[in-house]
Amino acid sequence: MTRLRITAVAALVGTWACGGGTGGPVSPGQGGGPTRIVFQDPGTGPPNDLVGPFEDSVPVAPGGRYLVRAVPMDAAGTAYNQLTLDWAVAGGGSLDHAVTSPAGGGDATLNAWSIGVKEGVESLTVTLPAYPAVQGRLHVQALFLHGVAVSPSGASLLTVAPREQMSLTAQIQTGTGKPFPWSVTFVTTYVPSYPCNNMGVAGGFAATSSAPAGPATFTTPTDGQGNATVVYTGPPNYLGAAGCQISINAVPAVSPGGIENLGAPANWLANVIQAMPAQVVPLGGGDQVTTPGSTLPIPLVALVEDSFGSPIPGVTVSWSASSGGTVSPASTVTDAVGEAAASWTVGPASGSQTATATTTPGGFSATFTATVL
Repeated sequence: MTRLRITAVAALVGTWACGGGTGGPVSPGQGGGPTRIVFQDPGTGPPNDLVGPFEDSVPVAPGGRYLVRAVPMDAAGTAYNQLTLDWAVAGGGSLDHAVTSPAGGGDATLNAWSIGVKEGVESLTVTLPAYPAVQGRLHVQALFLHGVAVSPSGASLLTVAPREQMSLTAQIQTGTGKPFPWSVTFVTTYVPSYPCNNMGVAGGFAATSSAPAGPATFTTPTDGQGNATVVYTGPPNYLGAAGCQISINAVPAVSPGGIENLGAPANWLANVIQAMPAQVVPLGGGDQVTTPGSTLPIPLVALVEDSFGSPIPGVTVSWSASSGGTVSPASTVTDAVGEAAASWTVGPASGSQTATATTTPGGFSATFTATVL
């Protein structure tokens, strides 16, 4: 069942007062009645109700509606599910029920807590009319959280080439701009998703530049000022990426209780650009033997690569020949796998002749040799 997930922050502390029921104090192990109230994950719930166990520092949002399960237990861990519970909140929130009772088949352990719409401290108290000394309490500080793109600025349109590395820093802040220590999840996606996502992964993250490029989703804790820094490595190749962009989001991470989407993201947007040529590899057509003035039976094939050894499409390759020979066409453009091909007609002289493939831009070249007999 689909549920909404919410923004913000809460520091929650569960405390229980041990005591007796109507018959007097209950000692541990006697099984004579509940001695505490335990807050548990309520499991699934209706649409628009959020679920997930509360624990210290779980983010929740002002205005959010949470299902809360409060289970009376004795010292041995036995649950008491046929008791009436009184519920009360303070600080701005509200409850669906002030009293829950198992009468009529209802669930006395379950209630819905709507957090107030303003930031601030709230509390939930649950008591047992049959055991007045037993109560459970949660303290909640509701805060609006959001991510901020610190470096580079999120207002800057970035560029990223295949396998290029860049350092990214995001900060988690409250609604008033105060840094908030937490954890950050970095995620990459292609924009538009189709056909750009046909290129495969949109790059990945690692803690340092020396670490291998990690997954496209990466979670790391912040420092005491709410800052988290990662090294992003661009996609492994360019192949057909013209017009594609990569969106990088940094959001407050999922809480230990599993509550998701806890805040608005920081965002960077990067144009995917072609890497610059770094080398030309003579892939085929070299070391042939032929007669003067003839055209070699095997075409010349040059492979253009970047500094990481990835092929680069769309690069112009100019061809030239020694000893009066010609290469046709005089220039070609590398295809989707970074290759350019041409036909070589050698000159009239006998001996060793050469043909050269040179990139524009960059001026990187490869030489092919033929023996003319």
